[in-house]
Amino acid sequence: MFKTRKIGKTGNNTVNLRKLDSTVLQLLLDYIYTGEIIVTKENVQVLLPAASLLQLDFVNDACVEFLQKQLDPLNCIDIRAFADLQNCTELLSSCEAFIKKHFLEVVKSDDFLSLSSDDVVKIISCNDLIVPYEEKVNKLQY
Repeated sequence: MFKTRKIGKTGNNTVNLRKLDSTVLQLLLDYIYTGEIIVTKENVQVLLPAASLLQLDFVNDACVEFLQKQLDPLNCIDIRAFADLQNCTELLSSCEAFIKKHFLEVVKSDDFLSLSSDDVVKIISCNDLIVPYEEKVNKLQY
């Protein structure tokens, strides 16, 4: 994660943080000094991986909580993919629970078409999938 190198004869050391942009690093440094951070739609996708990388659990949890509150039928599949990419199991579980609870609304979204056939089978095979009639799910299989 860190790369240290000597510069010239002075022996100064530098640390390169390749996966962090300066804006996110500034937010995280401000959090470290003040104990406060503001998570927004604009920064959450870069803040979560950075907090995870630097093991800032409070910031990580704040990002997960923010994204959980943002879940709706139109974005839950995208957020699920992001959670999976970030290996964020808590957020991934929340997304999957949301998809099961709001299944008939989620299938109407364009993002539903981006799911793999394995993911669709996994979802429709769940015993806790909430649909008024099983026939509505069976129609998806044809």
